[in-house]
Parts: sequence; structure tokens; C-alpha cells
Amino acid sequence: MRKTPIILSALALMALCLVTSCAHHKMMPDDIPIVIDVTASGSKALIEDPVDTVRLYKMISECYDISGNPNANAGFGVFGYKLAQNGSNTKLFDNMRVYPEPSARPAPTVAVTQVPWVYTPSRYWDPAGSYQFIAYWPYNDNVYSSFDTGTRSMTVHITNVPNWQEVNNTEKDYMTARRIGTRRYDFAGGIVNLSFEHLLAQLEIRAYYVGAFKEKDGGVKMKAIMLSESQPGLGDVLSGTDGSDDNESSEFIQSSEDAHASVVTSSVDTATNFLLMRNDAGILIPFKDELTGRFTIFSSAANDTVESSEGSVRIGRWLMIPRKWKGINISATYNYKVGDEMTDINPLVDLANAPKTPTTIGEDNFGYKTQPGKKYIITLMIDTSSGGISVKQIAVQDWTEHDVSRIYYNW
Repeated sequence: MRKTPIILSALALMALCLVTSCAHHKMMPDDIPIVIDVTASGSKALIEDPVDTVRLYKMISECYDISGNPNANAGFGVFGYKLAQNGSNTKLFDNMRVYPEPSARPAPTVAVTQVPWVYTPSRYWDPAGSYQFIAYWPYNDNVYSSFDTGTRSMTVHITNVPNWQEVNNTEKDYMTARRIGTRRYDFAGGIVNLSFEHLLAQLEIRAYYVGAFKEKDGGVKMKAIMLSESQPGLGDVLSGTDGSDDNESSEFIQSSEDAHASVVTSSVDTATNFLLMRNDAGILIPFKDELTGRFTIFSSAANDTVESSEGSVRIGRWLMIPRKWKGINISATYNYKVGDEMTDINPLVDLANAPKTPTTIGEDNFGYKTQPGKKYIITLMIDTSSGGISVKQIAVQDWTEHDVSRIYYNW
């Protein structure tokens, strides 16, 4: 007789558990993880290759050391907010580091688009919420986000981005990506596909020389390049590391309402001049025969001149924050051998007073501001007959394009 209420109580308890379980399950998300992925066609690491998968392979490779082990802080950071219909917001990703699966590092022949990007701990979709994601490359502990409850939008702040970085395998190619929407309509399969875009512009300076001097005596060597203000007192040169400024940097921000990141104007330091390049040994540049257009360069191995297949020679390459560049002056120091002695033209001590050549590399329709993701190539010509220097060509192209998209001349 006593068993009946016990059995009924057990059944009742089971039914209660089932009801509670069902109610609890309905209140929970769908348990679909938020997957972060990189779109090959949009990611652009600092590689001049037209194939997007090659660039993505390089981006993945930079997350490993030379021994093939994953770097501790490699990868990119993600900030993400979930916005509920009641007006509340939840920060799901707070500078979460995302990196390629350590055991899945691909060989160059492997389809890099199949390499999974991972993070921990996992986050899950809420079908009732909307989402805002902003990612940046490379990962940095100092990046942070803020949220405006009025506009219900997030902003990511990337601080301490160097104004100038020489491209020498130590530079950082800063990029960002943004995605907003709901899981149902904007993130198929629960995947957040990120397409990264550059924050920085790139500058390349090339040079050659003409004149009476013959390169058989040892050639002409570029030793230093200085940028100076477009007009006295304007101080419009982007500052950088030199004798008076130490590690000058700027801050970038990107809102979830903006498709692109932008530099904070108030954080940009300018100067009257900036010593962009210095090489005490000098960089050998070719001679151009103006009658034939043929380029030749001195070869110490042959102790004679040989044909220069690339024409002008690259003096240097830099990443720079986007900045107005209209009428900025370039001056240079170089030397060549006269008899048994090297003659310095515009020596470094007098470089600030050397003849200046104005350059404009920004385009009118952009307010003469250099653009992120663009490469600006300035070709200088040294005239050894007069000792002068001039800008013979300025070309603008995308980083991953090899065909010049625009050329204009400054003479």
C-alpha cells in the first residue's frame, strides 16, 4: 500500500524534470558556436602577390615561428557585442585572440581556405540577438573597445601605430575587418567571414642618375633622404623617429557604423622635417643614358658596368599612416668618386639646407591624403652635371597589383 504514492511521486518528479528541461532548453541559445573565419579574397598581408590564397598562406605562416611552432601572441584580435531587443548589450569578444589551428599549419600546396581559425573559450549564437564584430591584425594587448549606448554601436581603438615603419621584415601590417547583422540573415552556417583591409599606406623611393659623370669610376650612391615642410612655418611633414622625436605613433579607430578605420587627427604629430632614410655606406644607383634610355650600373665583381635590368633602383620602402602629402619637399645626399676621393653632395650636416624638390603624391579627389592599401612610388633623378635632384615620376598602385594605375610627373 505504501508503494503507490512513492511510484506516483517518482512519476510526478520525472514529469516535472521533463517540463523544466524543455523550458530551460527553449530559453537557451541554439548551441551553435560562433565560427570566425578569414575570407581569402579580402585578406591582404604585406606580400606583393596577386594571388589571394598566397597572401592568406603568408598571413597564416606569420602565426608560426621558424621551427613551425605557433607564436604565443600571433593571430588577430576580435571584439564582438550582442545587442538584445530590449536594448541591452553584452560584450562577447573582448580582444579575443583568433589564430589558425596549431596542428593544421598548411604547406604551400594545401588549400589555405580549409585551415580552421580557432579561439577559446567558445561563444554561441543567440537567434534573438543582433551582432557587431570588428577584428584587427596583428594581435595586440593594448587594443580596446568602447560602446555608445545612445547609438548602440561599438568602437575599437588601435593605439601606438608607428607613423613610419621601414619594410625590413619587422614591420607590422595593420588591418581591420568589420561584420554586423543577425545569425539568420547575415552569418550563414554560423560563420563570421572576415575580409581584412589595410590601415596603412606604403611609400617606395627609387633613384637613378644622369649627367657627365661616368659610372665606371664606381657609381653614384644615395646616402640620405629628408622630407621637409611644403611651406616655411607650415610644419606639415609626418613625424617619425629621428634625433628629436622618439617612436612617434598615432591612434586608429573604427566604429561598427563605419566600413573603414580612420586615424585620429588629434593624435598625428607633424614636424618641419624628417630624416626618412640614412645609409652611411650608400646605396648604388644606375646611370641612365638619356639618348638610348639604357640603364647601366657599376659592378664591383666585374670592375665594370653592367646593364641594370630593373632600371631605377629601390632606395627604401616604408609603411606610413595616411596623411596629406601636397608639396612636401624632398632633399637628398649622395656621393661619387672623383679621382681617388669620394665627393659628398649635400652632406648630411647640410642636408636641411640642400636644394628641395616639392612632391605631391596625394590625389586631389582625396584632399591630397594618401590612401590606405595604396602604394606610392617616387622615382628620383640625380643630375651629376648640375648637382641637382628632381622627381621624374610618381606612380600609384594597389599593394597587390603590379600594373601602375596612375602616373603623373612633377617637373
